[in-house]
Amino acid sequence: MALVTVYITTCNRLELLKRCLNSIKEQTIRDIEIIVVDDNSNDDTALFMKSECEKDTRIKYLRNDINRGACYSRNKAISVASSEYIT
Repeated sequence: MALVTVYITTCNRLELLKRCLNSIKEQTIRDIEIIVVDDNSNDDTALFMKSECEKDTRIKYLRNDINRGACYSRNKAISVASSEYIT
């Protein structure tokens, strides 16, 4: 189990998601779980995240079947988090 879970919610913001993931992966703490919840993006987020998950086992990717909003997506991330600390 990871010490800390970092979650990201996103919708059609692929470039910002890339910057965010890079920033998280560059942190000094390595014992993290990264959860990305995609709120039904219609850009290349799903393709990018498939590649990221294959490269880094700390990353979990969840995709909403329809756009459900930020609160739903945050709650979805929290519900699957496995660490004691979530941010």
